[in-house]
Amino acid sequence: MNYGKSADKAKAVVAEIEAKGGKALAMQADMSQVADARRLVRDTVQRFARLDILVNNAAISLNKALVETTEQEFDQIFALNTKGPYFAMQEAANISGISGDMREILTAMKQGNSRATLAFDMYVHRLQASIGAMVAVLGGLDALVFTAGVGENSAEVRAAACGKLGFLGLKLDDAANANGLTDADIAIRDSAVRVLIIRAQEDWTIATECW
Repeated sequence: MNYGKSADKAKAVVAEIEAKGGKALAMQADMSQVADARRLVRDTVQRFARLDILVNNAAISLNKALVETTEQEFDQIFALNTKGPYFAMQEAANISGISGDMREILTAMKQGNSRATLAFDMYVHRLQASIGAMVAVLGGLDALVFTAGVGENSAEVRAAACGKLGFLGLKLDDAANANGLTDADIAIRDSAVRVLIIRAQEDWTIATECW
């Protein structure tokens, strides 16, 4: 269990778990820092010799108007709610013996590797959580864009990510998703949300910045 400042409360929770015959470990870490996020996973595996599931449920939000949020505050929220948990999952995937490469995780899943399935489920959970958070902030969703390595090339990730977004009126075209053409709309015609696969052009962005 990770805590930020409340060491006494964390130790009390650990004592309660141990009193009931369980095992627990309280560790202080700043989840907005990648090094701390990785350390949490490593120390947990060292203590218990295994990692069955990783739960990322700690987060912060700002009780202020959207128009008053500063760039620094946004970066802090994003780092704590998204970046830290992402790299914790990456560390867990590496420690558990599954590559951080989604292609290798998918291959291992098809071979029945339970660790790979766990890594995939964790990845999708955080992706859906991030999408949900942005939908709430924006007050809706006009289009969901998948791009870059995983977004462009993994029909499995796209389907899983969209799987719980039906309440938004999003309807994925399974055939178009499986086909995976870039710069294409893979939602069915009457979907309230467009789902796009957009080819990343990092080289073009770099070139324009250097011009």
